[in-house]
Formats: sequence, C-alpha cells, structure tokens
Amino acid sequence: MSRASMVIHHRKLRSRGGSDELSNLIGVTASCHNRATDSIHFNPEIAEKFGYMTPGWENTENHKILIWGEFWVLLKDDGSMELV
Repeated sequence: MSRASMVIHHRKLRSRGGSDELSNLIGVTASCHNRATDSIHFNPEIAEKFGYMTPGWENTENHKILIWGEFWVLLKDDGSMELV
C-alpha cells in the first residue's frame, strides 16, 4: 500500500496576508494541492465554496470548511473545531 504525500495548505494564501495560525492551515495530499487539474489552486472558486481557500478579507476562524465530505466546521486558532 502506498501512502499519499501530505502538505500543509494555507487557506488564506500567504500572499494575501494569511498567517500560520491553526485556523488557516489544513493538511492535504500533494496531488490535491499541486496537480494541474482538480487541485485547490487550479479551482479557487470551488476551493473557496468548500472552505479550502478563504478570501483575503475574511478571518479564517469565521470561514467554515467541509471535512470528510460530510461535516461543516469552523477551525479555531487553538486547534479546536466547532461544528456548524
């Protein structure tokens, strides 16, 4: 069984003022992050819809994210999650 390589993704891009706070960081597979098609950066509108990217003007703690394809949560800077 092969393991997927994981990378840390900044939901609010660093180029847009994103920080290294826990609410702004998610682990994704390298292929999901970097692939030319169907990746977070290739489809920013879809990524934003599901919370994998956050607009530059929004606080990441207030931008919900879909996890496990089933639950909407808010990620908090203290590492906790709030179900919404």
